[in-house]
Amino acid sequence: MKWTVIDPHYSALCGVTRDTTLYTVYFLDLPASDNVMDGFVEYWRRILSDGPRHWNSDWEMLVFEFYAVDGLFTATFETRDRMTQQPGVFKIMAHELTENFALEEWKLLCDAATREPIPTLLAAVQSSHPMTIWGWNYLDGEPLFALDI
Repeated sequence: MKWTVIDPHYSALCGVTRDTTLYTVYFLDLPASDNVMDGFVEYWRRILSDGPRHWNSDWEMLVFEFYAVDGLFTATFETRDRMTQQPGVFKIMAHELTENFALEEWKLLCDAATREPIPTLLAAVQSSHPMTIWGWNYLDGEPLFALDI
């Protein structure tokens, strides 16, 4: 697995089309040969470790969007009305998800959050800035749903 950091980009280039903020994009490429669970743990670790440096006091939730065709998750910190996002955008391309749609991608994401050091990092973030964590299936257009974490 390999991280690439792209700094800065306009929001539209990051898949965030609501404003003209410059966004830092953290992109984890997870080849099919790598362990998917290890990749998701690393994804969470980066979000919770590097995300705080981008935050102001406006955000209220962490939103994960899944793009099934690409096997791509995008995570952003947002206001409750989803009109404002924080400048850190975190993406993971899990090639295994594009090759095996039987994998339960949301279950993988939630299970990874139970592996250390993620519960410790999540508790530290929650203690300084309580948030809700949501999921959204981009292609389905379904409303947000709470992730069981």
